Formats: sequence, structure tokens, C-alpha cells
Amino acid sequence: MTEEPARNKLLLVDEIGSSTDPAIGAALAQATLLEWTLQNAVSIVTTHHGALKAFAHETEGLVNGSMAFDEESLVPTYHFREGLPGSNYALEIAQRVGFPERVLTRARGYLDKGALGLEDLVSELSRKIEEYEKLRKESDLKMTQYEGLAKLYQERSEDLKRTKAQARKQALMEAEQLIEDSRGEIEKLVRDIKEQQAEKAAVTSAREKLRELRAKVDVEKVKTAKELKEPSPERKRLPKIEPGVRVGVEGVEGDGMVTNTKRGGKQVEVEMNGVRLWFDSEKLYVPDPIKKKKAEQIKFNVKMSDVHITGELDLRGKLGDEAVPMVDRYLAAAAEQRYPSVKIIHGKGTGALRVRVREFLQRHPLVKHINDGGANQDDYGSTVVELY
Repeated sequence: MTEEPARNKLLLVDEIGSSTDPAIGAALAQATLLEWTLQNAVSIVTTHHGALKAFAHETEGLVNGSMAFDEESLVPTYHFREGLPGSNYALEIAQRVGFPERVLTRARGYLDKGALGLEDLVSELSRKIEEYEKLRKESDLKMTQYEGLAKLYQERSEDLKRTKAQARKQALMEAEQLIEDSRGEIEKLVRDIKEQQAEKAAVTSAREKLRELRAKVDVEKVKTAKELKEPSPERKRLPKIEPGVRVGVEGVEGDGMVTNTKRGGKQVEVEMNGVRLWFDSEKLYVPDPIKKKKAEQIKFNVKMSDVHITGELDLRGKLGDEAVPMVDRYLAAAAEQRYPSVKIIHGKGTGALRVRVREFLQRHPLVKHINDGGANQDDYGSTVVELY
């Protein structure tokens, strides 16, 4: 294979350097891989030789790769990891299938300490990467929810400003109309007084009408002031702020739960609708008591033989109250038509529709299990539902 130039070729080799002495096979494999690399060939090679892992890491033009392995179940996940060599789970599998512990202990003693340390290091690195991936997914989801809430807050703030501007405009128009009407009444009174040459009874009547108009204007002024005044309800301050305490936040709709504090309690982390945000402690107050809501009952149709469905249900653009009945009917039809699993597309957006749909799915009698969509379960815009 090395005599013929390998340039512009794709070389695929399974278990390179096998079927001979492991040390010699590994050395021959290293030399062959280096030759192909110098010829600028593209090669994909599998191996169980530990020496090749270090060789690939140290040699320019070569890179390690492996398939992820579930250490608890000892089965492959078929998820490729670039740059990370694979671990050897022969001892763990041997223990799982019933090898005596004394034999396994003796085998570990025969292993080269450096090789054993390398395997432990690779296993630990694999666990760290899995933990990192899990945290990254959670972080991406939280960021998506936070961005959605920030967008929703901005939209509601702008709506409130427009509503206040319209109310102020309406109040000013009504006040101007009242003043105009009053001016007409006063002018009429003045004319009546002049025509009647200021008789005592006429003057008394005019003064009485003026008092009525003034009172009317005063009432309207008070009413307008109330309409334009910012609501400022009395908020009861919290006697103690610590994790687990339910709180309200000024300027934010709804309430949340304290999860952390810093700077001596001046800064407080509050979880609201699944998102954790930091606030000044001065903005927190005792929220109103929780009103008991009637539990949402789950109903599903038993017979839907005349409905033919696909493996996906698209809910994008729907509100939570619209989506829940659609999901209910869809699951009933999917179960009758013996779908083992289906996909529900809810989109990302603010995350509100995703939360509502998944809460409903977790309590549905036809649902066995749910996961995020995508090949690696990293698509937060859809949910895969496994049915009984």
C-alpha cells in the first residue's frame, strides 16, 4: 500500500496493525500512518492500540476521534467526538458479564501503569465533556427563554407607553371640551345679567350656575388626575430574604422563588417561569397569596379511526390554550394508529408554548417518555414523544 502514491486517495483501514504482536503492529501502524500523512492522503483508521492514541495526539496531520460510550449501561451512543480518543471498557464489560473479581484484580496488576493511567484520564475527560454538553444545552435553553422574556417585556412596555399616551390624549380632549362648554355657559350668563340689568335674583342665579360649573370642572380634574396617575400600590417589604422564599418583583408581572443571594443580600437571584435573574433586594416585596386554580383535566378521544395523521404535529404560531386540545386529539389518533413515537413542533420563541405543551405531555396517560428533538437531542424547538 505504501509503494503506490496515496495522494488524492481516501484510505479506510479497520483495526490497523492487528493480527500480530501488539507492539510491532502498533509501530508498523505508526510508520504507515506517517507515510500516508506525508503523501497528503486522507485516511480513516480504527484501532485498539493505545500507542496510536498518543501518536495521533503528538503528530501534526493526525487527529484522534471516538464514539461516545455510556459508562452506566456500557452501550455505544453512536455520537462521534472529534479530538478525543476512545477508552477501552474491556475490564468493565468483563465484570458486567461475571468475571471473578480476583481475576479482574490480577489483570489490572498486569497492565502497564502508564496505559492504565491513560485510560483513566480518557474516561475522566469523557465524563467531563458529557457534563459540559449537558450544561451547554441547559444554558442554551435558559438563554433562549431569557431572550424571549426580554422581548416580551419590551413589547409590553411599549404597549403600556402607547396606552398611557392615548389615555392622556383622551383626557386632554375631554378637559378642553369641558372648558369650551363652560366658556359658552359663562358667556350666556354674562349676557343674561346684562339683559336683566343685574337684578339681584339674576345675579344670585348666575353665581349659583357658576358654582355648579366650577364644581363640575373640579370633579373632572380629579377624575382625569386619577386616570393619568401611575398605580403605586403599597408593597409589604420582606422580613427575610433567603433561598426558597416566594417574592414579587417591582415592574415584573407574576412572582418567583429566591434561589441565591450575594453582596450581603443586596443582590438576589429569583427564578421566574424557569428563568433565573438578579434583582436589587429593594425591588422585592411580599407577593399576593396564590389563588388555587382548578387542575387542568386531561381528556382524550378513544376513537379516531377516520383521522389519518403524520408523525409530526406543527404548533408554531398557536397559543397554549389552542395547542393543548390539538395535542390531546393528535396523541389519541397516534396511539390508535399504533405510532411508537411522534414529534411535536412548538418552536423556540419565548419558550412559553414549549413549557405549556411539555407540562401537558408529562401528565398525559398515553405518553411514556419525552425528549428534545434533533439527532443529538439538542433541538429545543421540538419534542419527541414516546407512546405506550
